[in-house]
Amino acid sequence: MIAIVAMLALLSCCNAWAAQHTESLDAQLSMAEKQWGQYLRVTLRYRGEQRLEQIRLDVWRRIAFISVEDEYRENGEQVMTLRLYPRAQGTFTLPALFLGKAKSQPLSIEISTPIVEESALQLERIVSNQHVWQRQAILIQTQITTSDYSAHIKADDVSDTRFISRKLPPVTTRDKSGSYILKTGWIIYPLQQGKIELELPPVRYQLSGSDRRRFHLPVLKLEVEALPTYLPPTLPVGQLEISSSIVHIGDGQAGWQIKLHSNGLIHYGIPQLDAQLAQITDTDIAAITYETRENIAGDSSYDVGIYHSPMPSWMLPVGKPVQIELRYFNTQTGKLETSSHNLPRQWIMPGWSWIVFYFVCIAAALYAGYIIYRLILRLQRRRTVLKAIMQADSPSLIRKILLNHTHCATLSQWSQQHHQKVMIAKRINEACFSSDKSIQLSDLKSMLVLQL
Repeated sequence: MIAIVAMLALLSCCNAWAAQHTESLDAQLSMAEKQWGQYLRVTLRYRGEQRLEQIRLDVWRRIAFISVEDEYRENGEQVMTLRLYPRAQGTFTLPALFLGKAKSQPLSIEISTPIVEESALQLERIVSNQHVWQRQAILIQTQITTSDYSAHIKADDVSDTRFISRKLPPVTTRDKSGSYILKTGWIIYPLQQGKIELELPPVRYQLSGSDRRRFHLPVLKLEVEALPTYLPPTLPVGQLEISSSIVHIGDGQAGWQIKLHSNGLIHYGIPQLDAQLAQITDTDIAAITYETRENIAGDSSYDVGIYHSPMPSWMLPVGKPVQIELRYFNTQTGKLETSSHNLPRQWIMPGWSWIVFYFVCIAAALYAGYIIYRLILRLQRRRTVLKAIMQADSPSLIRKILLNHTHCATLSQWSQQHHQKVMIAKRINEACFSSDKSIQLSDLKSMLVLQL
């Protein structure tokens, strides 16, 4: 009995030793040389107790994007076929893989410049910043230079939930050498803090609507700083520009239109700005409306937010500035900052006050017309009197003309109304009633011309 147990134990050890030495992992390349944008096919063959689908491919993912093409069993082996899209051109070594106690051999690959229809392609990626704040805009541009005028570029959307993203529309330009530059890219806003790696979507080089090359870019490494916890989640992060104007909002009423331009996210407006406008205009906050839209250009993206607000019921074109304050997080200084903006002014009054104002203006105009009429009438009378005086041939006729014009009984009474004319009245009386004939008629006329 003891011999049988010992024999079974020995047989078990032999089986374990055989299993250990028969466990194997093999990696085979279908072709070691390819152009950038083309994929390599790698076949993994594993014999052992582990599951091949659990193999770790992280050491290869730095060099190439990997997708599983097929999995099956063949002759007692687990087989997995992979597609590898290299992330750059050059000569690379795919390190050995491990599964259980099995180890594959390293593989060498050579990736050359992509050439499509005799046109050599040059791919470039530009990242605006890799050390950013949460919710700060990151511009990622990719461009392919080609000599083929019929080529197009296409990029997929970023699907990583750790980011808010927007895709830039494709744009084609031409450089001085005559080559065509195909541009596209993304605007991303990281929502999490820390060191983050992002697998960007592939960039497709197309001819006649079909993919001729598929470029997978290097993994994007970001360092994201955490925003201060006291900041509202809707506060814009980045640049902020403000402009305002007066627009008609219907029924003959005017209102303010306030435009905000920011490369940050302002889908929900500026915190507390609607409350400021409601206080300034003395209206319900529900009367303040906000709309936003995205403006995406070939190499930039920014939000435009538009506030519509009624204006106060009383306002003059001049006076104390009507100021609003907008808060945002300045990514350059790393601080919460406030930007002030003065809203435009115009003359605004309630309807009933305009009626009163019109009546006052009409009354003032009538009074001014009356004053002007009296002045014109006075000037005409003065002109008539001066003309008569200049035609008079004696001091007595001059005296008569003055008394008739002023409706006075004597020249003394006339001179009492105008003290500067006492001397003239005295000279005229002397010329009329005195025996002194030295007073010349021309002198009297000259004196009256200067004083009347």
